[in-house]
Amino acid sequence: MKPEHRQHRKIGPLTDRQYRLWVGMVCEADDHGRLVADPEQLRVTIWGYHRQVNAREVSRILASLAETGLIILYDVEGVPYAYFPSWTDHQRVDHPGKSRFPDPSRENSRSLASIPGGSRIKDQGSEGIKDHESAPLLATLSDAPTNGSVQFRTPVPILEALRRAPKLGAVVKLATPDYWQAELRANPGVDYPAEVLKAEAWLTSHPERHYKKLPAFLHNWLARADRLEA
Repeated sequence: MKPEHRQHRKIGPLTDRQYRLWVGMVCEADDHGRLVADPEQLRVTIWGYHRQVNAREVSRILASLAETGLIILYDVEGVPYAYFPSWTDHQRVDHPGKSRFPDPSRENSRSLASIPGGSRIKDQGSEGIKDHESAPLLATLSDAPTNGSVQFRTPVPILEALRRAPKLGAVVKLATPDYWQAELRANPGVDYPAEVLKAEAWLTSHPERHYKKLPAFLHNWLARADRLEA
């Protein structure tokens, strides 16, 4: 890593925790700039001695790094990954091996680049990142594209509720636009932020119930709330 990286226009303004996560991810990335971006795994690897840092906070820091364009988040078959779009601009690997991780451009990958605040969308260019104006944060379902690209933004009240829900908020999939776009279509009329907090309270009050698939649990919870509203 070049010493002058700290003066880079995107890296210099990072907070201490953003910078620590970015450096840690650079060290964990393979020869192609890819790595698993599971928040709990990154927490253990990068903040192993700092118990006050939890997976929920790591999820927020990941999202903030994605917003700057330093990393791109994507999902393949339910597994979260990240890659560095400017990797080949700044890293030289003489004999790169075959990547252990899927290519973000493969057919069954999905972008996880939901940007809270929705000011800009970033994509890869010769310098790593180019800026484009994004769609409004609270895009309507009629605005949702039909060509498979992700432009829908997870509504801010839902993201705020997830930030107040330690168990549900730690699940990466529950902050993705795809999940909530489907829920808004399937369960219209539900007070989503309120139901997220109710579901969190139920999980907290029933610690003996261990749900391995919290996205499915929340979907069933929202579907029940929709039936009660009808």
